Amino acid sequence: MKITDVRTAEIKGHGYSTYVRIYTDEGLIGNGECIHGGEGCPQMVHALKNFIIGEDPLNVDMLFEKMRRGRLFDGAMSGATVTAMTGIEIALWDLAGKALGVPVYQLLGGKFRDTVRLYCDSHAGKDFSPAAYEERAKQVVELGFDALKFDLDETEAGFRNDRWNWHASNAELDWMVERVAAVREAVGPHIDLAIDLHG
Repeated sequence: MKITDVRTAEIKGHGYSTYVRIYTDEGLIGNGECIHGGEGCPQMVHALKNFIIGEDPLNVDMLFEKMRRGRLFDGAMSGATVTAMTGIEIALWDLAGKALGVPVYQLLGGKFRDTVRLYCDSHAGKDFSPAAYEERAKQVVELGFDALKFDLDETEAGFRNDRWNWHASNAELDWMVERVAAVREAVGPHIDLAIDLHG
C-alpha cells in the first residue's frame, strides 16, 4: 500500500481547524485533524505531503521523523509545523488501524478501559449572568453529563481595562466566585466542576 495524495479541509468551529485526509492506492483513506492550526496550516500540510507521497502509510513513526527532519530548520520543533505534522500523523494512525483491521489504541499499546469519562465544555449560556450559568449547567446535567467545565475569564464581562495585562481584580474574582457558586447550587455536590481561565 502506498500513499497517493494528501488533502485538507478548513473549518471554523471551536477555533480554526484543518482536517487532513490521506489517500492510498488501495482505496483506504485516513483522517486526521490539526486542532487550532492557524491559517498557514493547510499550506504546511501540503508542503509536508511531498515527504510521504509514495510511502507505506504503516511506517507512521518513520514518516513523522522524515517530515520533522525535512523541516528541522523551518520550525519542526514547535508551532504550525508540528501542528501540521500531527494532523498528518493522526491520519496515518487512522489509516494503519483500518489497514490492519484493529482499533488505533491497539497499535499504541492496548486498551486500559472500556469507557472514557467525558466532561461538557459548557461556556457561559445566553449571557454572563449567574442565572445564565445556572441554566446552562442544569441543561448539561439533563443531557447526562456528570462533569462540566465553564469559562470564567470572559473578556466581554467588563473587567479588562488593559488589553495587555489580564490580571484578575478583586471585583473580577468576586464575579467569578458568584458564577461558580450559582453553578454549584444548580447541580449539587456530586457533579464535578472544572473552570477554564485560558492560561
